[in-house]
Amino acid sequence: MNDAGRPVVRDEQGRPLALLRRIGVGGQAEVWASEGRVAVKMMHARTPRVAQRLRSRIGVIRRLDLGGVPIARPLAMLAAPHVGYSMELLDDMVAVQTLVSAPDDRDLLGWYAETGGLRRRLRLLSRAADAFAALHAKGVVYADPSPANVMVSDTPRHEEVRLVDVDFVRSESVVPDTVATPGYAAPEVLDGRSGVSGATDAYAFAVIAFEVLTLTHPFLGDAVQEGGPELLEHAFSGKLPWIDHPDDRSNRTRYGLPRERLLTSKLGELARRAFQDGLSDVRARPTVAEWRTALRSAADLTLACAGCPQSVDMRAPACPWCGLQAPDPLVAVVEFVRSGMPKPAPAGETLAVPPGAWLPITGRTSRMDAAEYDTAPVAWLHWQPGHRLTIRNPGPVPLWLTSAIDQDEGLVIEPSDELAVPADQAAPRWIIRFGPPGSPHRMLRFARVRRSAARS
Repeated sequence: MNDAGRPVVRDEQGRPLALLRRIGVGGQAEVWASEGRVAVKMMHARTPRVAQRLRSRIGVIRRLDLGGVPIARPLAMLAAPHVGYSMELLDDMVAVQTLVSAPDDRDLLGWYAETGGLRRRLRLLSRAADAFAALHAKGVVYADPSPANVMVSDTPRHEEVRLVDVDFVRSESVVPDTVATPGYAAPEVLDGRSGVSGATDAYAFAVIAFEVLTLTHPFLGDAVQEGGPELLEHAFSGKLPWIDHPDDRSNRTRYGLPRERLLTSKLGELARRAFQDGLSDVRARPTVAEWRTALRSAADLTLACAGCPQSVDMRAPACPWCGLQAPDPLVAVVEFVRSGMPKPAPAGETLAVPPGAWLPITGRTSRMDAAEYDTAPVAWLHWQPGHRLTIRNPGPVPLWLTSAIDQDEGLVIEPSDELAVPADQAAPRWIIRFGPPGSPHRMLRFARVRRSAARS
């Protein structure tokens, strides 16, 4: 105990860590807030042998190169007899679980909008998929993803994502794993038929994404919700059909929000592959990289509705929640040019441009090789229909603006500068280039889209 009567543990360097309040508890560990934005994870070890194995695992994790992965890494290991580690306290973040369960006294749809709506959920999930994909690229897996260990910004205006419980991270294994969260662990892990892998991480991520977007678990149909523990176990083990199985309606649900209003056809396809084809064939499961691409694309094409608080797919002919018919939206189509190309080629990406609001453009849009990119904006766009298009350059390199009609005439927007150009009601007749003309670069070309176009 310290002078204030608080329990104290020490790290491997002998530094005291006061345990101020318990902020999380599970079957295998407790997490306590300490002083100075530090948290302490204390792991339960039934025997000295288990304790030594846990310490060895944490030591291995500390030596891993996890640079670029948004994960709360151990700061220091705890000194014996305790097992665990100290880590950064993410006191401005909450578990993504908070975006799944609405308070009992709240209207579900209103709460969904207040917590960021569809667009924010898509963006948060794409960043979470980034984190898992980055781990996989380094040759390790997370092992036990769940809504409790994916942290997101507490404020709806922000969209940061961090993974916690780094002690779950390990190499792929064919040996059955003792860490498995029912409802998120892949059936083969839950049943002890397999170890952890990128495919089991992908299954857990698919469940998390489906829940966060639709507010319902893919296997918790009405029969399961109203049944006993044995039925719940069957559902989580993949012995029951998922709630949207096209041929077996025995596990349908009335809970959550309508999936057809929230999932693009691509996201729906990934869900089918994960919860139908991929139950027994892990090769059929979509990877987290596939989820990341589909989530990014869906977020890029989502706009705020002018008639209600929801955000919706801009290609829908009307808002599915309030029925408002909106004008055809403006999009920025991503193209690229290389030396020797006779004309620009499509890059396969399209961004919906909100009227009267600033749109950030990141390296994912602007870089020729966007495999690794920073989420910091490289440009900001502001479109006022029938009035002007404003381009702000936060730096550090120039931007180039050319007319879509006469592409030989161009303007340079230097770092920290801003330029406003005329924009008619149809679309701004300008091209924003992320490299000087004559060099390989990406560019944005503006166009209006018919809302009656099929969703993809």
